[in-house]
Amino acid sequence: MKKDKFIARDLGTGGIKASLFSADGVSLCGFFRQYGTYFPKDKHIEQRPSDWWNAVCHATRQLLEGSCTQPCEIACIALSGHSLVAVPLGAGGNVLAEQVPIWCDTRAGQEAAEFFDRISYEDWYSVTGNGDPPETYTPFKLMWMKRHQPEIYEKAHVVLGSKDFINYKLTGVLRTDPSYASGSGTFSLLKWQYEKRFMEAAGECGLLPGTRDVLMKDMGDSPDIYLARLGDRMETEKL
Repeated sequence: MKKDKFIARDLGTGGIKASLFSADGVSLCGFFRQYGTYFPKDKHIEQRPSDWWNAVCHATRQLLEGSCTQPCEIACIALSGHSLVAVPLGAGGNVLAEQVPIWCDTRAGQEAAEFFDRISYEDWYSVTGNGDPPETYTPFKLMWMKRHQPEIYEKAHVVLGSKDFINYKLTGVLRTDPSYASGSGTFSLLKWQYEKRFMEAAGECGLLPGTRDVLMKDMGDSPDIYLARLGDRMETEKL
């Protein structure tokens, strides 16, 4: 059976959009599934990584079943997701918080102000290209976590964004890409790497994932292997 189809998924703020395409770009099937956003306190805007994963599993099943497509026909899987998210994982890959702050969460205003006492806003902006409101960016959320949730921060091995978390669930690889890293608040657009002095000023060296230019190139497995893993997890997790 030919590998002549690909799946594209986008983890949006309101839900997942997933589509199946032929090799020449014709849309064969599309699906949307909503997931919740939670507002536990003023300026706290959170989602559940488990909801993203459940949505990915469900959307993938719907695309394959709705188009009578077999996993072995999938040549490529693409994924995007909303940025400025902080999903803390422990050393064993376990998620340390049921709900995590998303891009529009602004709880870290004090932490951002403290950062800019050490690093000028103009310097930060010229290096990263990131802008307003700065308190939405990941390093300031990590500073807030360190202060207000030390029991989580101290156990954290890495902090992932939304689509990087899903990639990890599918592949076991803890990586991001330069495009997503550019929204981390610490990534130099000229050097194409994290700016060490910004990370030190935020006190979070080592928690952001490394970058890869082409993630699939280094993985070795074909997309149907990931879909098989996804199928196994859909059964074992009863999604």
